[in-house]
Amino acid sequence: MQQLLGGYLWILQSDDALLLGLIIFSSGVGIGAAVIQINSIVSRQANDAVTSVITWMLLLAFSLSAIYYLWHSSANVIIPLLIGTLALSSAAGLAVSLNARKRLAEVAAARRQPNDETLLQDYQVLRTASALRKRLRLARQQR
Repeated sequence: MQQLLGGYLWILQSDDALLLGLIIFSSGVGIGAAVIQINSIVSRQANDAVTSVITWMLLLAFSLSAIYYLWHSSANVIIPLLIGTLALSSAAGLAVSLNARKRLAEVAAARRQPNDETLLQDYQVLRTASALRKRLRLARQQR
């Protein structure tokens, strides 16, 4: 058992042990973020960007830097290509999150504006009256 375990743990003593650990950790974060994002899209019809844009940006930056490092330091081409799939998935997740945030902003702006023409006119009159009251208050304070 110890010999079998020692056979697998030799990688921890190599120079690339930290990089391998970071790659495994970031892959786990990427898979988890993708599952959360897909669940959000399916359950809420893409009305909410559950996974943060910053998470996708950090994952994309890490995967691109890992690709660059592995491309120049490793003779094996397969590992940078595998990390490239992580970079592509994080870029896709970033695009989905940005699009969902844009849709959320549009929905919030539409909720602030009334749809009916008479309500819109009343809203504009009230907003103008409020702005005039503020200007009068400022003018009185300046005297």
